[in-house]
Amino acid sequence: MTGIQKKQRLLTMIFGAFAIFFTGYPHVWSIYQPYVMEQAGWSQGQASMCFYLALSTFVFGNIVGGRMQNCFKEKTIVWIGGGIFAAGILASAFLIVPITLPMYLSYGVMQGFGQGMIYTVILATVQRWFPDRTGFASGAPAATAASRTTFAASIVDFLARGCGLMMIALRVFREIRDL
Repeated sequence: MTGIQKKQRLLTMIFGAFAIFFTGYPHVWSIYQPYVMEQAGWSQGQASMCFYLALSTFVFGNIVGGRMQNCFKEKTIVWIGGGIFAAGILASAFLIVPITLPMYLSYGVMQGFGQGMIYTVILATVQRWFPDRTGFASGAPAATAASRTTFAASIVDFLARGCGLMMIALRVFREIRDL
């Protein structure tokens, strides 16, 4: 294996871990949940359903993303999954309303499904690039998904207390638009 190939496979793993780090939203639902309950007037059970739906549809996203690898390039699947994921997250920021169905569909179904597509493709790709170290290759991205809660908890809590979830979404949308 040449030096360029070693560098390319390492970069693939790093960027995969980076992508998984920023798609770990089900892990931080417990931080958003009190604010959603307060703003929308939901019960604990209604708010908890978002987390359960996201985890359930994550599994289906894994299956669909894995099957799509037979027909499409990995980059294409990550873009599709990322689009579904991002649309779900952005829509959910504007759908904190007393009716639960819009949030269930956006945060629960779309976000979970898109994240599942991204996760399975990245893990399969890094394992293929590291046939000699598959445990390391799949462990590094998986560890970043788990560590997201630790890093994001205090930031999200601070922002949500200071300006609310809707303002966070508007600021992020404005920054993306201005790029």
